[in-house]
Amino acid sequence: MKKMYVLGMMFVLSVLSGMMAFADMGERQNAIRESYVLEGKANYAGAIKSLAGQYNQEPTDYFINLRMGWLNYLLGNFKNALQHYNAAIDAKGHSKAAGLGKVNTLMKTQDWTGYEDALKTLTKVFRSDYDLNLRLANYYLNTKKYEEGAEVTGNLIPYYPDDVVLLNTHGYLNMLAGKKEHAEKTFHEVLSISPDNVIAKGHLTELAKNKSS
Repeated sequence: MKKMYVLGMMFVLSVLSGMMAFADMGERQNAIRESYVLEGKANYAGAIKSLAGQYNQEPTDYFINLRMGWLNYLLGNFKNALQHYNAAIDAKGHSKAAGLGKVNTLMKTQDWTGYEDALKTLTKVFRSDYDLNLRLANYYLNTKKYEEGAEVTGNLIPYYPDDVVLLNTHGYLNMLAGKKEHAEKTFHEVLSISPDNVIAKGHLTELAKNKSS
């Protein structure tokens, strides 16, 4: 009889535990749902507030931090955005969404060292990602780190061997780095794919002038 009582109590506790978990999930879903509604109304502060209770319950949760990072970014509170994106990255280290959120936030704050480091971290994970790698290459172009930029585009070309934008960027970075033969070869490769490509023709003309002068 005592054994049946114990088993009965265990069953009741199991049911209650399941009901509480279901209720907690409902609270989470409602909070997330409300945050989307408020975001749609451009009420970013309200959307953040709607998730605050859930964040307090789950401060290391990946998705809650990702949402909080995005909403703080929209609000212009970049310090908090960065904190939440870092927490999301700690939870899911290979998250492109969290990494890209961090990159965009660092760009807004003009923390260029952090921006470069965050992009380099992302491109190590997403080696063949076109946009991320080209973004890093363009950063190197703008900061006159031409050899580093050419290395990035060179590593990306095997994945996109017929992309004329990528090839032209690679050729231009090599040209600026003083690797003129490599640049010339790349621009001729562009013309073998896109015979009337104005950018490649223009750079080849410039390289020819520099040879003759």
